[in-house]
Amino acid sequence: MVNLNKSLTLWLSLQSKLSTMHQLFSYGTLQDPKIQITLFGKLLFGSPDRLQGYEKQTIVLEGTTYPVLVDSSDKTTKPIDGICYTVTDQELKACDFYEGPAYRRVKTVLESGKEAWVYLGV
Repeated sequence: MVNLNKSLTLWLSLQSKLSTMHQLFSYGTLQDPKIQITLFGKLLFGSPDRLQGYEKQTIVLEGTTYPVLVDSSDKTTKPIDGICYTVTDQELKACDFYEGPAYRRVKTVLESGKEAWVYLGV
């Protein structure tokens, strides 16, 4: 008899190896374990990093306040603290759906030198 949990874990591991992997910088709700479990069915692993050249603001969507980054013309703004996660193509698409039309995904370079996707306000 096949152990379903073991087979599923092996299949998911193989899928993630076959997928293109991406770096994703999160400065807000995507760091929440409950949201990660809902979106990905697992917790993501990442490392602290920072992003320069943006300003953290908030937006209200359907009565809930969310963080949002906007380009900063002031070059002396403090770096934005966050977590850089490695995600698959599917996980990145799930993030696009989650972030919705109020955000746009762009490539940027983090303080560590890593190139990563980040969601900015529209």
